[in-house]
Amino acid sequence: APLAGGSQVMPADADEVSEGCDAVPPAGPCPDGATFLQLSVSAFVDKYNLDKRASCCLKKLTPIAQLDVIVQTMQNVRNPSAVVAVRCAKAASSGAAIGTRAAKWLRQACDSVCSHYGIPRNSPCHVQLMQLAPELQYEAIAAPIAELGDPAAVLQSRIHQVRRQAAPPLVQEAPAGEEDRAASDSDGDHEAPHDGDWNAGMPSGFHPEADFRQPAKVDLGYLSTDEVLCKLEVDSSPGMTIAVLAELAWRFSQGSEVGVATPESFCQSVIQAVVWALETYVDDAALQLVVLKSTLAFLRHVPRAKLFKEMFLKRNGLARFLATMERFWNHERIQHVGCGLTTILGAGQAKPFVLSSGGLAAVVNAMRYHPRSAVVQETGCGTLWSFAIVSSRSEPLTQYVVQTGALSIILEAMWRFSGSEYVQRAACGALSSMVRTDTTGAVVAGLQGPHVVDLIMQPLQNFPGSKEVQKESCELILYLVGAQQDPSRQALTYALWAVRLCASQPSEHARRIHIGCKTLARLASQKPVAHKLLDLNVVPLLCELAEAFGKKKNIQVYVCQTFNRLLNNIDSGTPRRPDMFDGVVRAIHSAIVSHRQSRTIQKETAG
Repeated sequence: APLAGGSQVMPADADEVSEGCDAVPPAGPCPDGATFLQLSVSAFVDKYNLDKRASCCLKKLTPIAQLDVIVQTMQNVRNPSAVVAVRCAKAASSGAAIGTRAAKWLRQACDSVCSHYGIPRNSPCHVQLMQLAPELQYEAIAAPIAELGDPAAVLQSRIHQVRRQAAPPLVQEAPAGEEDRAASDSDGDHEAPHDGDWNAGMPSGFHPEADFRQPAKVDLGYLSTDEVLCKLEVDSSPGMTIAVLAELAWRFSQGSEVGVATPESFCQSVIQAVVWALETYVDDAALQLVVLKSTLAFLRHVPRAKLFKEMFLKRNGLARFLATMERFWNHERIQHVGCGLTTILGAGQAKPFVLSSGGLAAVVNAMRYHPRSAVVQETGCGTLWSFAIVSSRSEPLTQYVVQTGALSIILEAMWRFSGSEYVQRAACGALSSMVRTDTTGAVVAGLQGPHVVDLIMQPLQNFPGSKEVQKESCELILYLVGAQQDPSRQALTYALWAVRLCASQPSEHARRIHIGCKTLARLASQKPVAHKLLDLNVVPLLCELAEAFGKKKNIQVYVCQTFNRLLNNIDSGTPRRPDMFDGVVRAIHSAIVSHRQSRTIQKETAG
């Protein structure tokens, strides 16, 4: 396998590789490569009884350097501590290389990590991991693979990531200068976004007033809109193309009165310029970025934006900018803006076309290749959110989300950016919509495990003052727990907490109170869950809901259904506290009196 420096690990027989190798691998499976290495180093120190100085020198080295030291032979060594100290100093000064012994040790580490998470040896994920270069193998398994859905999907995502990072860069960042508009973008594209607007489909980190009409060599501010468009007929150079599109996008983003007499002809001219630029300057990352940002501004601000969108799709504009995202996969800004374009183009009736054309695949890949970019993760989650909202129980979308590992990518973004309010809101919204429209149960199955529930509860705890985060997080918890079969006691505790939180703010969470009551009624129909709910003291909460929302017919129906199902699922031999059903009769009587004309409530209360 080729190494970063150009050298190669030569193949060798197993006996030759293991001869003289003194690294002692752990006996059982390990959750990550760092733990595997730490246990091996500790066993090495204990085996040769190294003194404090040698062990400290060994533990201060980088992981690869530590591995290089412990796999070297210790035969005929009289003073192990002195030899190890010298080897540590050499590795620290001249660097460490991965030889055949270290490569074998890394293969054992990969097998140990895969065995810990139940990943079969002949699975595609394991095969791809073994095909990596040794140093990339350790990078893929070094961090713990938290149980965020499917461990194989998380590991496969890391394999793709380390492969992309090891590949030679395809894009060089354009230098900042007066003649390059794309290089003078505002720093806001790299910071956490400040205003999410997923219903409109606009990336929150995109600020047209900061991105367009920067000081440039070409000044078009004194020309009319028609005259600006005519400039491209005379001069189609990259500089003029950037100037024309940036000027028009700036005018529309500022709400200027451009006085376009024929919107259809104007849209045709602009789209022709956009598609021509995307096709012609395929290797110019700076120009492609400005073209995509200009298109995003047009789709949001131009009059008759629906017409502009339809004409853009007919001119094969979707395929052009998706090809740009694929070509410049390591360009963070292009991926960010591309996700926003996919959101707008995928709204409405064009969603099936965008989905079948690979729009969602490009978004998932952008999130996979830029896991440390908050704006890409937020925009990508927002795109998935918008697609799930308009899907209306679309089975193909559910299958695609599960097959591509998008669930694991979203959960990893929530874990990595636990302090970002905007990432948490977009991720919770995306997962909530996916669970709500899941007809096959695949999404719910991919979100099993205590770690997932804890991760979903973090936004509620970290952002108590954010109404939007509270709404989406509560809705996700209620939908997820309600869709599970026999949820854990911990999950039920979180669901009851979400219901209490929503009930304390009825004006902000009216819809989620309805969802919470419906979830409790569904859970009470399962006998094991009914006993758990009674142990968690759900009856007083139901009485409070019945009293606080006495005029809400639907809430009263679900509360009465929950009472009825709890009573039906209690065994005759189950011990009951005297105060277990205090207030139930009063709540039922109140429902009967308040809703005399409701046959459903009369039926439930009679039961």
